[in-house]
Amino acid sequence: MSKDAKGVAYEIAQECISKSPVIILGSGASAAYGLPGMPGLKDHLLTVACPTPVKSKDVETWSEFLTKLGTTDPETALNEVRLSEALIAQLYGIICIFVLS
Repeated sequence: MSKDAKGVAYEIAQECISKSPVIILGSGASAAYGLPGMPGLKDHLLTVACPTPVKSKDVETWSEFLTKLGTTDPETALNEVRLSEALIAQLYGIICIFVLS
């Protein structure tokens, strides 16, 4: 009997999860462990000035990102505003500090 793609995907997922604990970030599962959710991250990011040092274009892009973030969720804002690699690296640090605080 052949397995459909969905069945194979479920088997692979079960195998991966059975080997070690897994928390799927962004699913809400981490909230039970006291980690902040997306609304808290959004509120925090809206208070963050443009990271430094960055290029002058990055300052404009960060402002555009914050404007978009003010009207939508973090995932959508990140998908609609193209941040430079330097800003993305800085954003990772900002998010890590927020999650760990």
